[in-house]
Amino acid sequence: MKTMTAVLPNNPLEGRDPDKNAWTKTFTGKTFYYCYVTADVFDIIDIGHSLSRLCRWIGHVDCEHYSVAEHSLIMSDYVLSHATEDRYQLALAALLHDAAETYTADIPRPYKMLFPDLKDYERFLTKAIFKVFGLPWEYYAVIKEYDKRIMANESHLVTGAAHEFRHVVPLEGQELHLFSPNTAEQMYLQAFQALVTSWNSQENTRQQAELSTES
Repeated sequence: MKTMTAVLPNNPLEGRDPDKNAWTKTFTGKTFYYCYVTADVFDIIDIGHSLSRLCRWIGHVDCEHYSVAEHSLIMSDYVLSHATEDRYQLALAALLHDAAETYTADIPRPYKMLFPDLKDYERFLTKAIFKVFGLPWEYYAVIKEYDKRIMANESHLVTGAAHEFRHVVPLEGQELHLFSPNTAEQMYLQAFQALVTSWNSQENTRQQAELSTES
């Protein structure tokens, strides 16, 4: 994973806050400047903590809590079980696909459509997060297809939503557990560590095989 302190380029909000008044503090105590984002501000501890406490469907769910972290875990588990190539990397991309919401909250997709800046900024953050964690941006398009399908799995939690998603094919075999925030956070961070470890092990094995072939 890369660590940089320089301000990331291509920020859609660049120049809008010359006095750096637009900021928030994260769980680990980092300061996140919306118009001056640096790569070193992205921390998996912050991401796991925040996403586990953000409720999907902006809270309009018929249950105590259904977190963005659990949503991401379900997608990651599905990808890990079904991907045939780069499964650990793709599963990690699924786990991190909503990580930008750590800093923006979970804004409903129909609302974002009305404000292009919001969508552009979320894309900017997601791209930056993927780069920090070593993931190719091309994975995002693959993950978004699963993101559309999981809406069908979740729709029964929201009154009237199931009808809206009746033509969407759900992610088969995926169950919603409705974890508490603390449990979701713990499982999210465990999944992250397991995927990174498996990915590194896979890369080491691949490199050793290449060296054996060359010798």
